[in-house]
Amino acid sequence: MNVAMAIGPFIGIFISGHGSFHIVFLIGSTITLTDLIEVLFLKVQDVEISVKNMKNSARFNWRDYVEPEALPISVAVFAITLAYTSLVAFLSLYAKEINLVNVSSFFFIVYTIALLASLPFAGRWFDNFGENRLTYPLIICLAIGFLFLSQVHSGILFLVSGALIGIGYGTIISNFQAIAIQQSPRNRKALAASSFFILLDLANAVGPYFMGILIEFMSFRYLYLNVAIWNDRLYSNLLCDTR
Repeated sequence: MNVAMAIGPFIGIFISGHGSFHIVFLIGSTITLTDLIEVLFLKVQDVEISVKNMKNSARFNWRDYVEPEALPISVAVFAITLAYTSLVAFLSLYAKEINLVNVSSFFFIVYTIALLASLPFAGRWFDNFGENRLTYPLIICLAIGFLFLSQVHSGILFLVSGALIGIGYGTIISNFQAIAIQQSPRNRKALAASSFFILLDLANAVGPYFMGILIEFMSFRYLYLNVAIWNDRLYSNLLCDTR
């Protein structure tokens, strides 16, 4: 999932730089149609539902759709993804403004490489040292990445910011998902994962719209500077000792 979230924007930036947005949407529609066809051939094991569960499902209960124990960390992932959408929405326009269009297509390649290089170590550190000792350095890494992005004047710093954001955001998402599942009862692990992705997808949906409103009142540099501050301040308040 993290790799796809990195490769997707790269493909979009590359195509928009060498073609039109119509081609971007055409390719996206083709991929979606291919996914739909693949889903038709998936074999999923049937789930047996008892009579008691069928009677209970007839009554609406919000706990049947959301796992309360997973909500705090899911709210945190909503906040962090909301900030991340500023990249998806405006990175290509920002690159044109600072005359780094040629480098911008490599931003998400560096992002992906840094993410893939950090994930194996992050899993081991998560098990050995706990989520807090891993999460807070990653938040700082993410904030520094956006800070560098807001002040970038060279291609090297532009790509360095991509590496830092890749390590920070990509690893934090995996970390938070593990926390959401760990904190939930054994019989509600799947619901915890569902709750986590509800907030994650919601941030991806409303984030570009929200960032579009903000950009009407500030420059791209100031937007990414505020995102860096958002990472540094807000996440520290949202996160708590999860053990």
